Amino acid sequence: MLQYCRIDDFGKIVLKKEHNYYYQIMGQLRVTGRNVCYFVIHTNQWTDIQIIHFDNEFWESTMFNKLKIFYLECLLPEIVDPLYGKRMLISDIREPEHILNAQNKKKKIN
Repeated sequence: MLQYCRIDDFGKIVLKKEHNYYYQIMGQLRVTGRNVCYFVIHTNQWTDIQIIHFDNEFWESTMFNKLKIFYLECLLPEIVDPLYGKRMLISDIREPEHILNAQNKKKKIN
């Protein structure tokens, strides 16, 4: 079966809300101001088209605060005072403590 889908109670293939594709779709819908995305799955044996609606509750509860923190703590400091371009070293990139902790946790799991 496809890693990014599951079978619902009606035997229909649906995109998992915890998969990166779902996050990508919600982000694209929010940025473009659209309400609907047609998610197409095509294999040599079959094709499935899902209509995915923008989920404002998911956006607010799951995505917005994480994106805001990323922007304020990672992106904005580099825009205001870029360190990477000065010496061109990856070690110059600012990484907030919570990001370093998450990366270390992921490394331990893998």
